Amino acid sequence: MIRRIIINLILTYLFIPLTIIGRTYYQFEYGEGIKYYRGDFESYLLNRSVGPILIISTLYLLFLFIHNAIVLHYSEKGGNFGLLKKIGILWLIHLMFLLLIGSFNNIWVNPLWSNWVYLPITLLPSIIFATAIHILVDLPDIRKLK
Repeated sequence: MIRRIIINLILTYLFIPLTIIGRTYYQFEYGEGIKYYRGDFESYLLNRSVGPILIISTLYLLFLFIHNAIVLHYSEKGGNFGLLKKIGILWLIHLMFLLLIGSFNNIWVNPLWSNWVYLPITLLPSIIFATAIHILVDLPDIRKLK
């Protein structure tokens, strides 16, 4: 269990900030809205992105803990979770969050076909995190039981 928590913390507070910093750098260099900022990228990052990075990483850590609770609860009852089921559960958690945010943020005002882009956007982190947790945490436990 300790290994599961440590892996989740490392993945969340390493992968999510690197993704946000990379996206912010791309927007800083090539984006239209940021070209009027007077300063370098480091000052922009410290002024505008540190808070959202911590909030998003912590929120994503909660998603991973919900995912782990579902997997562990089902496994205790004798169920067998494959990698595809783990990806599907994490993807459903992402989609539920997207629907919750969408109801407050009015992303559903746009035509339906323009919102389909969010499905693969939420699928990619689900595949990355569920696969990493499966390989780093669950496979050693399965090998230990055999």
